[in-house]
Amino acid sequence: MVSGAEVERDVVIGVLCLDTSFTKIPGHIRNRTTFDFPVAYKVVEGATAERVVSQADPRLLEPFVRAARELEAQGVAAITGACGFLVIFQKQLADAVGVPLYSSSLIQLPAVHRMLRSDQKVGLLVAKKRSLTRRHLEAIGGEHVPVCVAGMEEQPEFREVMLEGRRAELDAGRLESEVLSQAEQLARDNPDMGALVIECTDLVPFAHAIQARIGVPVFDIVTLTEMVYRTLTRRPFGGRDAA
Repeated sequence: MVSGAEVERDVVIGVLCLDTSFTKIPGHIRNRTTFDFPVAYKVVEGATAERVVSQADPRLLEPFVRAARELEAQGVAAITGACGFLVIFQKQLADAVGVPLYSSSLIQLPAVHRMLRSDQKVGLLVAKKRSLTRRHLEAIGGEHVPVCVAGMEEQPEFREVMLEGRRAELDAGRLESEVLSQAEQLARDNPDMGALVIECTDLVPFAHAIQARIGVPVFDIVTLTEMVYRTLTRRPFGGRDAA
């Protein structure tokens, strides 16, 4: 009989990565210490933030499909992405492989909406506000979800390092201040925001600080990946019968 621990050792989550060189701090999906289970990374050459986030370049679909199939051939049990704007390719990528593929944290949006009162909004913290279009939301059935959106494109540290790739060294403290500023402003402007979904994987390292400041449930690519992993590594329940 195969033990639960042996099953878990065999389960690897694949990650489709953008072509970026900046420092990935703990909490980022591309930092292995973020997870207590194995991950396999596949960088798609030429998939820059400009092409994925700003342009939604359709010419990138085929390279991402190829990368997803390569990860599947390596034996990963599920595949995710290191940029939430990949959601625009969700259907095509999922259709290209035989394992579960969830391209973006935004997949959680419809479910999060259903958890809230009908008069509440879901907040979205994204890399670039004006790049988030109806097409991105339609890709996961979220086009009718009431949302409020904050973007990071005008924040200097985020813009210079993540969007423009001017340098590889990241000032994490400066970025955290920018992230908290945007999240707090979003919460102040939208007192009816019941939860927050972080689109951008680069912002996830600050999820705990965001929650401490604005006091709502915070969903992101790490929460989603941890959930998917647990669905693939179920164990028998222990304990005693309850009355």
